[in-house]
Amino acid sequence: MLAEFPAFQALTPADLAGPFDERTWPGYHPADLKYWAPADLGEVLFNYWD
Repeated sequence: MLAEFPAFQALTPADLAGPFDERTWPGYHPADLKYWAPADLGEVLFNYWD
């Protein structure tokens, strides 16, 4: 349902399994990223939300 609203971006499993690019997803603290050592975008979003 949220995908119908332009303010939201629904990510596909392929998007979440892709690499994390800090330029595309600003606002994450470098120390957090170093601690989490994410393998993909999904891990970054999960750890931030968790």
